[in-house]
Amino acid sequence: MDTIQLQKDFGKLLKKNHQEFRNIFSSMETDCYRVYNWNISEIPWLIDIYGNYLHISSLAQTHQPDLLEAESDLLETASRMLYVPLERIFFKHRFVQGRQVQHEKLNQSGHTLIVKEQGLLFKVNLSDYLDTGLFLDLRNSRQLVREAAAGMRLLNLFAYTGAFTVYAAAGAATKTVSVDLSAPYMRWAQENLDLNGLSGEMHTFINSDVREYLQEAIEGGEQYDLIILDPPTFSNSRKTEGTFDLQRDYVWFIGQCLKLLSKEGSLLFSTNYHKFHFDPGRLRGAEVQNTTSTTIPPDFNGKRRPHRSWVIRRKTR
Repeated sequence: MDTIQLQKDFGKLLKKNHQEFRNIFSSMETDCYRVYNWNISEIPWLIDIYGNYLHISSLAQTHQPDLLEAESDLLETASRMLYVPLERIFFKHRFVQGRQVQHEKLNQSGHTLIVKEQGLLFKVNLSDYLDTGLFLDLRNSRQLVREAAAGMRLLNLFAYTGAFTVYAAAGAATKTVSVDLSAPYMRWAQENLDLNGLSGEMHTFINSDVREYLQEAIEGGEQYDLIILDPPTFSNSRKTEGTFDLQRDYVWFIGQCLKLLSKEGSLLFSTNYHKFHFDPGRLRGAEVQNTTSTTIPPDFNGKRRPHRSWVIRRKTR
């Protein structure tokens, strides 16, 4: 590895991406976006701008000693080219991929700030977890929900910190229900709604196992016009019986969601599990549309596709 040339190429690309995306997103009232998405194969980093901070995730494995040794020089390059001092850079090694398990804590420093995405405000935590509380790659998907939400009833499953709920509320949804096993994340979701002045009795946050909620909602005759299903790849929480495995369980979960959809309703299903095999033929009574090409934002082009997405509806006879 020619580290000097690599560092120069890395710096040029960061400067180019920063100029391009800063112009795009400033006009969209957005100050959080990806500026490097593993664009150079020898540098498996993900670099996100959050206001005046950088959040960097390294996907380098322990068998890449050259890259690990070059980290400090590459960090200095990122600091210089993106005009962010080193003390405002949060750097993490992510030896596992994707939205994992229950977003375990890394430390307790609690460095939070408020960022803006498409005119809406969100609290992010740059220090305590591998993820920050806002999945930037789902920005387009959230906007689609806001544009469709007027007069709709929304169910947000595996809701995390409630970003989809905030967008639906901003789009004049008449009812939202957010479900997640984590009580802290449900409180965080309520905070995000409060930040935008959107709180009200029509918005409900439920700290529950999603599987149990779905069964109870079906028994109770609940109906929704929009359902968000963006589950983790795997979960083995001590709060539930058994495990959740996306590849094994997705047919059951989508089937349950379809039972809750109104006649003209839509289910937005997405995953960032790169090895996930989706077989629409296993979904009885469903119409499936692959929407990945429209939901991946421009700042996520590169070697690492962030997610795949589908819109699923009940088949009309």
